[in-house]
Amino acid sequence: MPDGILTFLETREMKPRLAILTVIALTALLIIVAFILATAAGAQGPTSDEVKRISDKLNCPLCQGRNLTDCPLPICEQMRQIIAQKLAAGESDEQIMQFFVAQYGEQVLNQPPLSGFNIVGWVVPFVGLAGGAAIVFYALRQWRSRRRLAVASGAVPRTVELPTEYLSRLEQELKEYK
Repeated sequence: MPDGILTFLETREMKPRLAILTVIALTALLIIVAFILATAAGAQGPTSDEVKRISDKLNCPLCQGRNLTDCPLPICEQMRQIIAQKLAAGESDEQIMQFFVAQYGEQVLNQPPLSGFNIVGWVVPFVGLAGGAAIVFYALRQWRSRRRLAVASGAVPRTVELPTEYLSRLEQELKEYK
C-alpha cells in the first residue's frame, strides 16, 4: 500500500488496521466505478466484434473476392466506419447490408441471396456432384457385369498362367535373395 495514504490516515488518529481497511475499501470503490464507466462507454457505441460480424459478410467493392474485414483499402475503412455509425444509430444487420447492396449492388455480398437466378448458383454444384456420382456408379456396374460375362463365357481365363521360363527365373532370383 502507498505509504503516503497510510501516513495520512494514521495522522487522523486512526489505528493502522482501520487505515488499511479504509484503503482497501477506497480501492474497491474505485475499481467498481471504473467498471461502471467502462460498461457505460461500451454501451454507447458498437464493439469491433459487431462491426467485424457485418464486415465479414461484405466484399470490398474494388477487390475481387476479398472481404471487407481483410481489405486495407481506404474505401473499406470508410465502409467499416459507416457500419459502426449505423450500428450506433440502432440499425439492424439486415438494414446495413441492404444499404450497401443499394450502393454497390449484390456483388458486395459474400453470399448471394437465395432468390431468383442465384438459386442456380446454389443448386448446380450439388446436382453436378450427384450426377457425376451416378455416372461413376453406372459405369462401374457396367464394367463389373461385362467382366463377369467374359469370365463366365471363357473369353477371359480365370487365372493367368506364367510361362515356365519366367517361373524358373523367379525361383532362381528368390534363392539368390535368401
